[in-house]
Amino acid sequence: MRTIQLVFASLLLAAGCSSKPAPAQPKDPEPKPDVVADANACATEIALECGDGMVDGCTNNTTTHHACVSSEAKAGPPCEQEIALQCAEGQVDACLATPAKAAAHVCIMK
Repeated sequence: MRTIQLVFASLLLAAGCSSKPAPAQPKDPEPKPDVVADANACATEIALECGDGMVDGCTNNTTTHHACVSSEAKAGPPCEQEIALQCAEGQVDACLATPAKAAAHVCIMK
């Protein structure tokens, strides 16, 4: 009986020692988002201070990104219509900015 126990213990020990442990799996790096969030998009809650007579275009839904527009500004034709607004000095058509700051033509501060 003692011999059987020794043989069985030897077999168990040999079986446990003969197999190599599985190699450690490399850690997956953190997944990167497909789209980098735009820090100036209207979805970002920041307070943009504009000069007199100007407001943040996100507050009156004239822009898709934080940009100062005239408080009386109204959205023009959609950016798909390739026109360019004649804006006052120091302003530019939001559709011509990179990336576009609005879905429709409106003058924003540079």
